[in-house]
Amino acid sequence: MLIKLLKYEFRAAFRELIPLYIALLGIAVLLRPFYLYNLSGSLTGITALVYAALIVAVMVMSCLTIIQRFSKTMLGAEGYLMHTLPVSATVHIFSKLITAMVIVGAGFLVGTVSMLIIAADSSFFLLIRALWEEFVLDFYRIFGQNGLVMSFGLLLLSFFQSARWILMIYAAACIGHLFSRGRAVISVLTYVVMSAVLGEAQVFVNELLYTAMGGAPATFLPGFDSTWVFGQSLLPQLLTTLLISIALFCVVRYILENRLNLE
Repeated sequence: MLIKLLKYEFRAAFRELIPLYIALLGIAVLLRPFYLYNLSGSLTGITALVYAALIVAVMVMSCLTIIQRFSKTMLGAEGYLMHTLPVSATVHIFSKLITAMVIVGAGFLVGTVSMLIIAADSSFFLLIRALWEEFVLDFYRIFGQNGLVMSFGLLLLSFFQSARWILMIYAAACIGHLFSRGRAVISVLTYVVMSAVLGEAQVFVNELLYTAMGGAPATFLPGFDSTWVFGQSLLPQLLTTLLISIALFCVVRYILENRLNLE
């Protein structure tokens, strides 16, 4: 059933996003000759302005789509239909979360491809290669044999942080819909307060784990020095971000299962 929900979510979510992606890539193609041949003029300025506006539009529409798909189908009028399906709240949340993560990844990918279309030439790739080699050398000089694990840890942290951000949006929307009036305002205020409180709480817990895990890495990751940044900085962030994400997921699931207040 999760696959069917994902297909439905993908079709609904990308119906408005795909035209934006196409427009962004199309403008990037138009901008390419201006960049390669160092052309200037009003046409160049207008095209660059349209490109910048489309970049912003993709970012804004991605956020709005993530919020709208959850609010409309779980808490709005469509919720009456969605909640009659033989699907648990957990599956519903996972379908929304996976779709939202794909939206974030697709926006980043399309933006990166558009920049490559504009600027990619032999000298550009040589510059990227030189910068990458310098980065890799610096990275492995700092972290040594643990560089690969550190890289994986950073990717995992980015994934968890994206999931936490999305689940925070869902939790704020659910809390806002517990009220009969001013739901949108309450949801926004809840998100702001939640971001501040959870941010401070995470810093505090990170510091506690930083102190408590001073010698921990060597006990479960052979060859890792106790002062290495993975054990004293990245690992606590991974744990706290994961725990916060699980807590937010539980809040959303509890409200959908026990305190649902549809429009």
